[in-house]
Amino acid sequence: MITRHIDAALDALEACRSRLPWLRDFYRPGTPEHAVLEEVLGALNRADAVLLDRPSGEAAPSR
Repeated sequence: MITRHIDAALDALEACRSRLPWLRDFYRPGTPEHAVLEEVLGALNRADAVLLDRPSGEAAPSR
């Protein structure tokens, strides 16, 4: 049961990572919205690196 919750959470992180660039790019660079969405993407990449024990610059595997 806990594995199902973990898998669902990891899937949600991946969905967020794949959709946020479009939303970020909807706002002009230099706007607060663009900046905060860029920070969220960075946080997702750092979380992925820690959770999957990869360096933060390494790409996430495709599922």
